[in-house]
Formats: sequence, structure tokens, C-alpha cells
Amino acid sequence: MKKLAALSIAFLTFGFSAYAGQEKECATTCSTVAKADCSEGSCDLAKADCAASAASEAKLVAMVFYSENCGSCKNLDPKVTAAVQSFGGKNVAFAKMDMACPIGHKSSADLAKKIGLEKVFAEHDGKYGFAILVDMETKHPIAKFTKSNSEQEIAAAIQKSLDKKA
Repeated sequence: MKKLAALSIAFLTFGFSAYAGQEKECATTCSTVAKADCSEGSCDLAKADCAASAASEAKLVAMVFYSENCGSCKNLDPKVTAAVQSFGGKNVAFAKMDMACPIGHKSSADLAKKIGLEKVFAEHDGKYGFAILVDMETKHPIAKFTKSNSEQEIAAAIQKSLDKKA
């Protein structure tokens, strides 16, 4: 857990086995991708706790509200992922909130609660195809991204928000 203090970027994914290829072991890296595997009716709580810790250390969290069958989500996801990778030294976490899979949805709601963003989650519950950038100090949304936003626009909004917090 001491490695979490040095964590600068986390990409948090709550979902099911379709994302298994993107998973990295939270216990050993917890640096780029942390995933709670919600397949087979249960979630890996050790990974969920690691993800929650990483998000709580961040200055900003981009909550990506998605569904596996959403075309807009599939368009937005690589842009957000690329924006994450462009902030190698910044304190930003991205949390995927599964709005379709019942197990993933519950895990997403639990993560939102653990990191103090349950109000933001509740305001957008059941909706998907967008990302909300949240200031972790105030717990208020500061930007919204959709498939029409480019990777550069997303990265610029994140950078502007980080600059304001500096």
C-alpha cells in the first residue's frame, strides 16, 4: 500500500470479463490499470480497495459512464485512455462506471461511495456515453466529455484543471 502514495495516475475499471486483457495485478503495479474483476458473480475486493485508494489520492477523477454495448462509449474510451497516458506525472485517476452489467454497476456504485463521489454517481446513474471530470477536493463536476470531444480537448481540459490546482 505504500506504493499508492507515489501513485500519480490510475485507470480504474469496474466491469466484467470482457476487460480481462487490460488487467494488471493491482497488488504488484497499481500504477496504470487497476481493475475489479466482477466475473462469476463476485468482485475482487483487494483490487477494488486498491482502486479506491488510488482515486482518493488523485486531485482529479474522470468518471467514465459506460455500457459494453454503447457505441459512444467505445468511441470515447480510447480518447480518455490516451489522455490518461499523456499525464504520466500528474495526479489524475479515471474510473469507469459500468451502467449496464448489474454486478459491475454495484461495484461502480461502491467505488463511487468509497471515494466520496456517490452524489456524482447518483446524478448520472443509468446514463452512459460520457465522462465527468470531478475535482476531488470539492467533489464537484468541473467538465463533461462526450464522443464529440477529441483526445486533445480532453487532455487540455484536464491540464487546465490541474493548473488551477497548482
